[in-house]
Amino acid sequence: MAVDTSKIYDSNGISELSDEAIKELIESIDKVQLDFLVSDTIVGNWRIRRWNSGYCEMEATTGNYTLDVTTAWGSVFYAEVGAISYPIILADIPKVFVTIAKGHPCEVIAGVTSVSANATPSLRVMRPVSTSGAIVAFNVLVKGRWK
Repeated sequence: MAVDTSKIYDSNGISELSDEAIKELIESIDKVQLDFLVSDTIVGNWRIRRWNSGYCEMEATTGNYTLDVTTAWGSVFYAEVGAISYPIILADIPKVFVTIAKGHPCEVIAGVTSVSANATPSLRVMRPVSTSGAIVAFNVLVKGRWK
């Protein structure tokens, strides 16, 4: 909403504001939606950022998982990792992004269950060759609402 500055300024600078001009300014300010960070905390290996609007972002790099990627599925092999729990329970089902932070370049991950408000989907690490003792870590980014 544009404010008519002719009601605020005259040729000599600031003039006295009329009641109408003050009301117009207040209405303009009320229409501005402000959001701000209310907390930025570290819980274990998770960084949690919460905004006043209820938006929440959590990110972590997990510790190492040592996996036996030996279960055959068609022409690939996989190992179950399970779900990675969040440090807080969210108010809704978030968007979750998981990538491999450490592992073999041929490894991929797949979510095999639904996302929940308190954990990632159950994850599987898949690769074209069977192997034991594969060391894998994950980057996890979660975006949702905390209130």
